[in-house]
Amino acid sequence: MSACEWIRSRLSTSSMLFVLLFGVACSNPVGPNAGPAQLAGNRQMFQTTVGASYSVRYQNNCFCPTESLQPVKMTVRNGVITDIVRTSDGSAVPADNWNAYRTVDQVFDEIGKGFATGARRIDVNYHTQYGYPLNVLVDYQMAADAFVGFQLSDLTPLR
Repeated sequence: MSACEWIRSRLSTSSMLFVLLFGVACSNPVGPNAGPAQLAGNRQMFQTTVGASYSVRYQNNCFCPTESLQPVKMTVRNGVITDIVRTSDGSAVPADNWNAYRTVDQVFDEIGKGFATGARRIDVNYHTQYGYPLNVLVDYQMAADAFVGFQLSDLTPLR
């Protein structure tokens, strides 16, 4: 485990946001193996192994309303969000607030947008079996309010 991984494993989400916001995080801009080709390969793997229907634990990391920063369990059927429930208490997120959340395909699109627009920094790691992004940071301008981030885990394909 690298020093940066060790530090990340011990920071809370709010602490990690603080570190990211002030540019002290321990990662570099996109490396040679983390570019558009890896994105395309992982998107293809996801579409082949999972498809358009799944449930996933999801969390936004951004300058967003506080309620949209809470971890949720999201259900997607045929590429459309059909249910979002807060993991903290099992309460449903009202459908009119679902625009704050992204499907896995939309997260792939956001990463692709970062590459296409020359984002200053893109950090992504992918699930080895299903190919979906696990942790994502796309920083467009190295400014506090010009980044988007997502954490996804516990994905279950639905057939």
